Amino acid sequence: MANSLPRARREIEQIPTGSTKVYRRQLPNILQYLGQQLNLAPKFDADKGGDGAYHVNQLTLTALDGLSNELHDTHHPMAVGLAYEDQKEEAKRAKDWRENRILNGDGPWLYGGELTYADLVLYQYLDGVKFTFPNALTKAEKSGNYSKVFTLHEAVKERSGIKQYLESDRRQACSNGIYQYYPELDD
Repeated sequence: MANSLPRARREIEQIPTGSTKVYRRQLPNILQYLGQQLNLAPKFDADKGGDGAYHVNQLTLTALDGLSNELHDTHHPMAVGLAYEDQKEEAKRAKDWRENRILNGDGPWLYGGELTYADLVLYQYLDGVKFTFPNALTKAEKSGNYSKVFTLHEAVKERSGIKQYLESDRRQACSNGIYQYYPELDD
């Protein structure tokens, strides 16, 4: 019964553990599971209420729900089904988002002095925002007001396995997915 839920695009992962298959749906849940398996999050400690693990999950949810969705909505302010060209006037709200929502984090690292999956999510988010709003991010970085966030971004990028991946042909560049560049929205 637990696995009879409808299959969703990309949010579903099937992860074999031993002889049993474990189904995880929704990206935050998948990340929480993998964070435990790959030591990218504090372990759930029943005596301490799992505080560290929940805190990392909370940081991840903030980045995924609040930041990634809002970024996408800057070029789809009315409806995701409508083309950007049909929503240009309403998309001007992107300025408010750039000025008031991005880069209010703290880093490296976000929790416990060690890399967690929340740091990886923030890295990916910031990398996408650098594509979407390159001028705004250059100004933000030069301002010095967000140095810890940009330091986190660089620290993640310099980790050996990640650096190798970023330099490989396996890395897909941002294009017309969640992160889209419209020059008129980037002042």
